Amino acid sequence: MLDETGKTIVLVVETDLQLDPAEIDFEPAKVDALCKNLEQHRKDTKYVDVVRLMRRPAPSPVSVETTARFGAATLRFRPK
Repeated sequence: MLDETGKTIVLVVETDLQLDPAEIDFEPAKVDALCKNLEQHRKDTKYVDVVRLMRRPAPSPVSVETTARFGAATLRFRPK
């Protein structure tokens, strides 16, 4: 990121925690603890200007080819 001095160092932290308070699996105590730890880390590490917290993306589903037998016929199902 660039600011008026020409640079800002951003530490991007991915987490499995839900960060949206509107979601059912949001755990405010865990998110608050993580934020406090990251803020302390930012203060202790002079070269980090900003910490950005983001949710780790869910893994992509893996495509699987399925084969089956129906009587004498072999069936193949391939994902698109």
